[in-house]
Amino acid sequence: MELDIVEDTEILKMQGDRLKAQCIALNVKDDASWSQAHEKISQGAAVRKEAKRRLEPYKQQVKDLREKIQQAEKLILDPVNEGCQHLVDKIAAYEMERDEILEVEIKKNREKNKEANERMIFEMEEQGVPQVAIDSAKELIDQPEAPLAIPTLKGKNTIKPSWDVEIIKGKEDQIPYEYLIPVNETMRKAVAANIKKVVIAKYGRIEIKGIRIIPINSSIQRSKNV
Repeated sequence: MELDIVEDTEILKMQGDRLKAQCIALNVKDDASWSQAHEKISQGAAVRKEAKRRLEPYKQQVKDLREKIQQAEKLILDPVNEGCQHLVDKIAAYEMERDEILEVEIKKNREKNKEANERMIFEMEEQGVPQVAIDSAKELIDQPEAPLAIPTLKGKNTIKPSWDVEIIKGKEDQIPYEYLIPVNETMRKAVAANIKKVVIAKYGRIEIKGIRIIPINSSIQRSKNV
């Protein structure tokens, strides 16, 4: 297949290069050259049609092979991904539950220590311990509590929580404006595509803030029956 496509490409490329040179050299200055220009455009359409005809079998072979590879990949990876996802969900649930349990235990221990220290102060006062020692003990007890330090688990994988979002059909107009501002190239292209439909419908005779309308000329091959 590789040798055939190289040969076909060379043949069509020669035609395309020759046509390109002729198009660049042709000056449209009268009715005759105007007709010649139209003829060259028609020749370009013929080259495009021939290229599509010759290359279509290769495209189809690539398409068929890609589909087979995707099916094979799906058969291999689907059970692996589903099995691992079950464990990811279980690990995430355990980690959340574990943090809550440890937080409660740490708070209980702190409360117990606080009660024990208060009893110690009371016993010191009952035993007639010097006030300086009692004040020092109270000062230590009254220190601000350190932030809760929950021991972390370190495994071979890091489980990161995430969320998906689905736009509700029929309620798009309720989406707040700030979420509709295109922030990446994909969003910009999607917004531009929607605006382009309006511009074409208005034949370019419209002004839209933030939009530059660029005229593009193209040729359409007339039907031979016309």
